[in-house]
Amino acid sequence: MKSTRRLLGLAQKLGKRVHILHVTTAEEVEIIGAHKDVATMEACPQHLTFAAPEIYERLKGFAQMNPPIREARHREGLWRGVVQGVVDVIATDHAPHTIEEKEKPYPASPSGMPGVQTVVPVMLTHVAEGRLTLERLVDLMAHGPNRIFGAACKGRLAVGYDADLTIVDLKARRTITNAQMANRSGWTPFDGFEAKGWPMATVIRGAVVMRDDEVVAPASASRCASWRRSARPRRTGRGRPAVRAGCGRCGCPRPVPHRRRCGRRPAARAAQARDHLAAAPSAAGRARTATVRGGAR
Repeated sequence: MKSTRRLLGLAQKLGKRVHILHVTTAEEVEIIGAHKDVATMEACPQHLTFAAPEIYERLKGFAQMNPPIREARHREGLWRGVVQGVVDVIATDHAPHTIEEKEKPYPASPSGMPGVQTVVPVMLTHVAEGRLTLERLVDLMAHGPNRIFGAACKGRLAVGYDADLTIVDLKARRTITNAQMANRSGWTPFDGFEAKGWPMATVIRGAVVMRDDEVVAPASASRCASWRRSARPRRTGRGRPAVRAGCGRCGCPRPVPHRRRCGRRPAARAAQARDHLAAAPSAAGRARTATVRGGAR
């Protein structure tokens, strides 16, 4: 709490915004809620789902993470933050440590647990159980990160934006298991979790990369044809390979590092500017309101 209070005080004093990761305590949610003019915050599925001491009795050292999973009252405080609009982002704190690594005795054992592959079914289960709406979940996992970090052409379905989609079946009932994990860890803290809702396909920049629990193409294969044609490296003045920005879509003459996209596509610039203006009211307005698009107000 001391560090969070100090950070918020510095943000107000300097007139800067801060984004606070991995919030786990009910008290932090309250204090951040009182400082939404300068602060945004993130919560993780582990802290919204598990509680101490049960999780440590069941997983033992595999439950070790920083910040730790806390008692049920803190979990409920996080959910109040979700409902009230204090929580801006759901993220996983994905740390795919292997079984062998996690079995080491403390303090040699690493903190953290895998979470990317399970975040959608776990959060859809919370939707099915009435903890939040589907619209609020989309806001937390797509619109929220876009508002906070200003990622070009990401976070919404609109002309000119990247076609990044997760297609889900809300009626599917599956059990999450260690054997399903496609990452290097080979395990999940949600092993045995009965999911109510399941991701059926993942689309990245218009290309299907996962369908029916099978990876069908690497994410790199989803780059558009115009990007692949334009990705012939040349040298910049600093000796780094570069290509023309925007993969030929926007005509931007400024070179950027090889394999990086400028994101300045004209079709998206105006819409995104409107989004940022709508999500950034005056200083007085920010002090009075916490703007949440597409979900619980």
